[in-house]
Amino acid sequence: MHNSLSERYGAAFGVMKTKNHLYLIGLGALAAVLTMASFHSIAAIVLSVAVIPVTLCLMAGLCSAYLKAIRGKDISITDLFAAFEDFDSFKRVAGGLLWQALWLFIWSYLPFIALMFSSGFVFTFLSVMFRHPAAFMILWLLFCGVLCIAMTVMLIYKSLEYCFAPYILMTRTEVKPTAAIKESSRMTKGIRGKMFLAAFLPTAAFYIAIIVLSVLSLIPVLGLIFAFLMFLLTAVFFIEFPIFGGLVFAGFYDEAVRAAAPPTDTPAPDISEQSVEASAPPQVGGIC
Repeated sequence: MHNSLSERYGAAFGVMKTKNHLYLIGLGALAAVLTMASFHSIAAIVLSVAVIPVTLCLMAGLCSAYLKAIRGKDISITDLFAAFEDFDSFKRVAGGLLWQALWLFIWSYLPFIALMFSSGFVFTFLSVMFRHPAAFMILWLLFCGVLCIAMTVMLIYKSLEYCFAPYILMTRTEVKPTAAIKESSRMTKGIRGKMFLAAFLPTAAFYIAIIVLSVLSLIPVLGLIFAFLMFLLTAVFFIEFPIFGGLVFAGFYDEAVRAAAPPTDTPAPDISEQSVEASAPPQVGGIC
């Protein structure tokens, strides 16, 4: 499996040079508008439980559009609503993504649960060992900070481990909804570090550029130019980065699918999801 960052970045930039780029901007904006509209409608307040699966299915449709674009296929507005094709499809995708969200919540809050169970012991130990109020407060805040960092790290790690679930649910009907995160865990094994770097490097570059422009904007008169550049960079980043990141992660998934394909003497120009991905080991539902 290649999956180098340069390949993934190159493929994503390649799509962003085509007409699919404009479609992806439109689909992302439409998904955001529909999500906000659903959360602010009176009906959604009454039936708020229904808003979450609908939003998850819209995000899955957007992931499906990213995957089609990275494979060189034309996309359309119907791709955003692919999970709503029929009730069985909606139930399958929504159920699988709700299962993913539940496990992300559980994994990320394990350090918090550990804090709740150990807080009494730690509090007593610190109060006995460090009677000075300032020392006690510093160490207690340090302990809570470590737990918060642990929660964040666990959430990021598990998010990367389960990130292929939307693609699997949208393209592989043979995988049970509750088994999608397990299959995602199998497919992301060995490439999670690259996936983290793929998202981290552009984000870090953006914030470094913002810090530099912020300092330069303090220069009298010329600072107005740097302030405008900072505003322009921020606008471009928040519009384009979700698309770029979506294409990069879709590229990781597509490469993982191709790596799982049985070897053939004559490479096919296009890979069929049902024939290629079905070659993966049979999945069973259950705990991640």
